[in-house]
Amino acid sequence: MANRTIKVLNSVAAGAIVNTDSPAIPSGKILRFQKLVISEQNLGSNISSGILVQWGTVGAFEELAAGFVTGSTVEIAINEERTGDGVKFISITRQNNSAAAKRIIAWLSVYDE
Repeated sequence: MANRTIKVLNSVAAGAIVNTDSPAIPSGKILRFQKLVISEQNLGSNISSGILVQWGTVGAFEELAAGFVTGSTVEIAINEERTGDGVKFISITRQNNSAAAKRIIAWLSVYDE
């Protein structure tokens, strides 16, 4: 079993939503989702950013974790297990609710086997 951290970071434009999708998870591969750590560099707006982690396919996602952060860092326990089928994937959505671009960061901790 290997611990993997999926790290997504870059600037998100004002009022924008950015999706980052993993490749399809191979059939039979077991993923144990441990935690999601989210952070943002709040440029003085005091308006929160949202992060959503989903598992599935377009039109058939299930939420694994979601949270909001305002110029700080938040850790969210997930403790979920999923098995790949060659079609489903992990989707991380970051939403900037501010009128200015922000750096929004997500670290997803996953064990796989």
